[in-house]
Amino acid sequence: MPKLLKKIAIVASIIVTLVGSLTFVMTYQNIGFNDNFVRQWLSSLALAALSMAPIGF
Repeated sequence: MPKLLKKIAIVASIIVTLVGSLTFVMTYQNIGFNDNFVRQWLSSLALAALSMAPIGF
């Protein structure tokens, strides 16, 4: 069982890294760095993680 949890943790960390970097770049391209950037990026990250991450699993 610990091997399964380790595999899940590795896949989840890769997905969060990829989704985070892609949403960061796309948010920057759309709105640039301003006062709302972090809020918009975290919102995009949450939406992408909740909608696309299950497909990755």
